[in-house]
Amino acid sequence: MVWRALEARRRVSGRATDWIIVRNRLESGDSSNHRQVARVLEVVQRTLGFRIARGLLERPAYREFFAAGLTVFDLAEKLESSAESDKTNLLARLEIENLIREIGFIEDDTALQNESIDEIEPAHD
Repeated sequence: MVWRALEARRRVSGRATDWIIVRNRLESGDSSNHRQVARVLEVVQRTLGFRIARGLLERPAYREFFAAGLTVFDLAEKLESSAESDKTNLLARLEIENLIREIGFIEDDTALQNESIDEIEPAHD
């Protein structure tokens, strides 16, 4: 069904769909389920031709900002701030910035902070 939809889209637009899979609400620790899903996605990727972007971790900042109608890029002066929440918010913001770069929406990395999320928090592949 997915393959037929991609082919129909290609016939209409004349080009292939740039299909990107982003896993959401990942746990920060590694698990057998995480590894198994990653392996399955890699196999299916070869068949269907999608890209796999680094997923988003489960972060309280996403829930808190969403409930207030904000994103991690909005100033959250009304929300309580602490050193720990500032670090969490920074990690969430860097995670989204890296995803935007990985997808290809931003080509010039100098437009965003030069700081990488991997410098603060190692990747969990």
